[in-house]
Amino acid sequence: YTPAMIQSLLQIAQSHANAELRAKVWTFFDGATTSDLLVAPLLHALRHDSSDAVRAEAAETLGNYTERPEVRQALTWHATNDKSKQVRDKARRSVPGPWRSVRGR
Repeated sequence: YTPAMIQSLLQIAQSHANAELRAKVWTFFDGATTSDLLVAPLLHALRHDSSDAVRAEAAETLGNYTERPEVRQALTWHATNDKSKQVRDKARRSVPGPWRSVRGR
């Protein structure tokens, strides 16, 4: 994705009235695509979007940025405290923590 494409998609993710569409935007970035432009909007979506689906997709996509302390901290908090089981589950899969079993034990 070019920076201009990312900005256009971020505009949709941050302001569109349709939560399903906002969530879908984050799925475009949950593969191999990473960009520093995404981190702050993803954290904002995880912390503040009213839609469980949007927060869950943001949590999954933030799994690409767990080398950042602020991302690990947010995912860890949402893995145990988010009101939505869907968000908690995605956050747990995205960040190491006590909920992850270690194979061979």
